Amino acid sequence: MTCTCSYANQNDDYCKHMAVLLYYWQNNSAASSNENISDICALLEAASIIKIKEFFEETLHNDNNLLEKFRLFLNRQEGKVDLKAYEKRLKKLYTLNEWKSVREDIFDKINSFHYLAPLYKEEKIYDRLLVIVLDSPALSYLHSYEDVLKKLYPKELLNKYEIEVQKMAAPVTSRNTYKEIVSLLRHMQDYPNGQETCLKLINEWKVAYKNRRAMMQELEQFLK
Repeated sequence: MTCTCSYANQNDDYCKHMAVLLYYWQNNSAASSNENISDICALLEAASIIKIKEFFEETLHNDNNLLEKFRLFLNRQEGKVDLKAYEKRLKKLYTLNEWKSVREDIFDKINSFHYLAPLYKEEKIYDRLLVIVLDSPALSYLHSYEDVLKKLYPKELLNKYEIEVQKMAAPVTSRNTYKEIVSLLRHMQDYPNGQETCLKLINEWKVAYKNRRAMMQELEQFLK
């Protein structure tokens, strides 16, 4: 949707004509004649952008269906999804108690760790963020959210590290991978009971993988 008025494309906002035409389209999709649209545009010319924003904010606040369509409309216009930005803007429209319900509706519509994780972090819903970190493959999510979860869930995160380094150690692989494993072990030592966990793993590996010369050499570097 484009417009030629002076407000269009200023500061990445939609002009008043575009905003209210969207509202009209939502509520009167069957009636879209040029005559009706012309009447709307004429009406809007008499309204200030401040009044239009006040009207639209109130309308979105009271109409969740329209709010969802507007969010999807913005997504199509910008060609990308930025749910965290949308959430921050939507949050301003609600009281704290109202927002707790609204955000659950938003979460229910998202089925991707990629989008849910930063929203949970933003909302400080750390128990759900922990579930994503533990259920995700490898360690990328753990590295991304370790800073907010480590003090709250050190045991769970250490266990996640242990599981993943065990997976890395199982197949015969390159020296670089063994170096990466040792680097992770050093990081794990910073957790409560981390050093004990690392020594336990190394002792197990010395028995299970004793014929892997490169691996044994790298593990010795950790023990020095």
